[in-house]
Amino acid sequence: MNVTAVILARSGSKGLPHKNISLLNGISLLQRGIDYLQNTLYITEIIVSSDSIDILEQASNLGATIHHRSPELSSDTSTSISVLQSIAHQLNLDDKLPDYFAYIQLTEPFRPPSIMDQCINILINNSHFDSAFAAFETHKNYWSAPSSSPHLLSRSIASETPRQSKSPIYREDTGIALAVRPHVWLEGNRIGSSPCIVPYTSFHSVIDIHSISDLRFAEHLESFIDV
Repeated sequence: MNVTAVILARSGSKGLPHKNISLLNGISLLQRGIDYLQNTLYITEIIVSSDSIDILEQASNLGATIHHRSPELSSDTSTSISVLQSIAHQLNLDDKLPDYFAYIQLTEPFRPPSIMDQCINILINNSHFDSAFAAFETHKNYWSAPSSSPHLLSRSIASETPRQSKSPIYREDTGIALAVRPHVWLEGNRIGSSPCIVPYTSFHSVIDIHSISDLRFAEHLESFIDV
């Protein structure tokens, strides 16, 4: 069984320059992501896609396969799925399409240790799921359109229910972990039409680093958590 993990690590970042190779307590976000994937049960190959020679060199030194991203797929308006679909198509043309794809984002470094294995295992054992992804479980009330006509996303009766009796809401966190069947990306979809949610509740895992203040907070937070 072959499982190929894909990491997207574009060079451009306005909020935190060189974000994907920024050091978090002495270890780059790139290394943290690759180290995590190398210690999973199922992943057999890690592809790092970037337009940066520096990032690709570091990725290669860490044992990853490198993918030189084209300028067309490296702009501020390029979408993740356009790159993932391009990679899937190329692997298909080369007759190297894996049994499953996995995906993480480097900016979310505090993922639960076994959550990627859980996602992949679900696809192995349940053929009716297109994908399985991490999702943060919460019992909070969520609203939309705060500046115009606020709308409660959960049912109003549920918003008045005691927390311990509420049905949870799940925030999609594919950057924490996503496992997906190849046809989903080949068709230009990110998670497909039949996903499975893999919940987690560790609040520190929701940190997403996009600024220097995010990075400093993560450095401080890491000393208090066991990830």
